[in-house]
Amino acid sequence: MVEIRTESGKWSEVRGIINTWLKDPTLYCGTCDSDYYPNHPACCEDPLIGDNWKFCKDIIEAIKDKKKNLKNEYAANNKLTFRSSLSLPSRLLFILEKHFKNKGVKLFENQKELRQFMRYFPQFRCPIKV
Repeated sequence: MVEIRTESGKWSEVRGIINTWLKDPTLYCGTCDSDYYPNHPACCEDPLIGDNWKFCKDIIEAIKDKKKNLKNEYAANNKLTFRSSLSLPSRLLFILEKHFKNKGVKLFENQKELRQFMRYFPQFRCPIKV
């Protein structure tokens, strides 16, 4: 099991992975997650074709819109029994989880790490306040 020594070290590593992932020009379907090839039949009934940059931008815009309509700063429901926390492109989440699994650790070992991620990457968090 490989241990990541500092909290910021883990999140610096995540930042590097995200930056590399954003530069990948591969087109794929956001609905079914299949790679897109021009002049091939559609992959599903409702294909949403784009690259990592497009899907990341779309999620960040959706989070900004969601924040405008929050009932409270913690993105919780009326009874405070459910709270939205993060919204990540599925491919990005898969890559991050796979990377850390290969190192013998989880992306989020506990709730503390989830909150750290939310602080380091506020563009992906739904609540205004962590």
